Amino acid sequence: KDYEQEFRILSYPYYKGDSVVLGMEEKDVKDVCAIFLGHSIGEGNEEIDPKKMMRVLRKDQKFALTATLNLKNLAEKPEVLERWLKGNDVATVTDRIKTLLQGLPAVDKKWDKPWWNTAVETPIIE
Repeated sequence: KDYEQEFRILSYPYYKGDSVVLGMEEKDVKDVCAIFLGHSIGEGNEEIDPKKMMRVLRKDQKFALTATLNLKNLAEKPEVLERWLKGNDVATVTDRIKTLLQGLPAVDKKWDKPWWNTAVETPIIE
């Protein structure tokens, strides 16, 4: 709360009760928003193709869960996107994310422990 990072908390009720799952950092959220703002959903060369994403995500349920949780988080928190985007752009991004999510695989497996690589070194800024 002190660092205004609450928007990163992902809704995933199957994880350990005393822990939270953190999603993308602000810089990554901005990058994802730029992609969705600049590219519509479809099968063209310059579009975000749900079928291609489906093929990739079907191969790795853990990656699929991470991707869908983060995208859902953005779609469900337009007030966060309003920090950097205008109203029309927020609607464009959230609508495109929701459209994409409809075409992505549902992840049936539930994890209550980290499914991501926890051995990542975080640089210390002094």
